[in-house]
Amino acid sequence: MNPDERRRLEILEAPIASLTGYLVLAYAGPAETCNCSSVDFHDWHLEIFEEPPDHPPQPGDPTPIICEITPRTQNAIFHDGIRVQELAAFFRRPDLSYESTGHKAHKVRLIGYPFWDDEHNEAKDVGATIRSISRYGYHNPWRATAWEIHPVIKIDRLN
Repeated sequence: MNPDERRRLEILEAPIASLTGYLVLAYAGPAETCNCSSVDFHDWHLEIFEEPPDHPPQPGDPTPIICEITPRTQNAIFHDGIRVQELAAFFRRPDLSYESTGHKAHKVRLIGYPFWDDEHNEAKDVGATIRSISRYGYHNPWRATAWEIHPVIKIDRLN
């Protein structure tokens, strides 16, 4: 991004936003430099869908909005009594397989800051419908937009 594009983006990222949908899939994010490249100190990725499917993401399904809980916000969310494992329908395991939590996706409202993830703004990342599952277990595209809520600072359980 050039400096003018970055300035315009900063205005859009400043206000707090909320998103309501179904928490279908949750998984630990990869080691990132912003989290000291730690595998233990990581973001939690939440995939929020408009409607709750009864299966993990697969070709033909709509793509989700990505939201992330950071190590710096997870304790406040935990102290509010929110447990992601009680809200998500599926978890992605470290081997990239999907594990059912044994219950349906819960409707939630996530509150946090809008963030434009320009690193994940290519055709392989963004699209309206999942086209394929890679040999590594990832669905492609894997997000509806490069906009995400990151960090999530509060989660309200709506059902």
